[in-house]
Amino acid sequence: MRRVLLPLLLLLLVAGCGASTTASNGRLRVVAAENFWGSIAAQLGGNRVQVTSLIHNPATDPHDYEPTPADARALAGAQLALVNGVGYDPWAPKLMAANPVDGRRVVTVGARFGLHEGDNPHRWYDPAEVETVAHTIASNLSKLDPKNADYYTDQLNAFDKTSLARYHQLISQMPDLTAGPARRSGERAFEMAGVRHADLDVVEIYDSFTYTVLLTLEDLGFCARGEGGPFVAGQRTAPGGPFPLNTNGGGLSYMHSGMYGMYALQESVRQLRGIAPAQVPGAQISIAHGVGGMFAASGTII
Repeated sequence: MRRVLLPLLLLLLVAGCGASTTASNGRLRVVAAENFWGSIAAQLGGNRVQVTSLIHNPATDPHDYEPTPADARALAGAQLALVNGVGYDPWAPKLMAANPVDGRRVVTVGARFGLHEGDNPHRWYDPAEVETVAHTIASNLSKLDPKNADYYTDQLNAFDKTSLARYHQLISQMPDLTAGPARRSGERAFEMAGVRHADLDVVEIYDSFTYTVLLTLEDLGFCARGEGGPFVAGQRTAPGGPFPLNTNGGGLSYMHSGMYGMYALQESVRQLRGIAPAQVPGAQISIAHGVGGMFAASGTII
């Protein structure tokens, strides 16, 4: 479906048309593929810009997003386009390549840091990189609208002192950067359920990244800190292995539509009902664990 839809969208663009200098209300037109970069552009541009974020629903997976004709038109008319890159939103550069526009500036976050597809695309988790991107956006706004360059500089300074400062403050207040909230949610869940680790038949953990599982296994108490790798070595978690982990394949193999923690819970229920496609024989007790809020929050259900 995606392969058919994208060419149709490209045909909707008028080849060779130029982007207008400003939006109809006199403001610069900025289009971001994702709202986390769009929100920063809005803070930096203030009342001098009109920002459109093509993806603004946190449940939408940019990897599999199917752009609409409105998305194609928005990018065609953008003076400044913000793209994450690193294979996160491959449809965005395709839309822009189909309609090259003189004067349109493009900020590709991954390229800014020399990253390529296969690298970690979630650059907004790194305060230092967010700061660099913010400065890059402000610089581009100043070049597009030089008479208001001082305004964008003031907006950038305000962003550094408020939004970004709070980001740094939250990190500085973390008591332990090597442990996640699963430590607390896990302890309480085991205590409330009255079971031990050895009593569990199935383990379902939100695997937003490969290392997330290793860290969570440690925080939940299945192994000591730093021993997550050896704990899963030797195909222990493979189908039929002695430690049934993410029996539906997890977000890395099964699917990831956003908010994957619900699917970990769903797989737990299927296993306990005895109806899972990769059923663990005799499964009676399962643990499902999810994370969120830039790994600042977690939920554990036994």
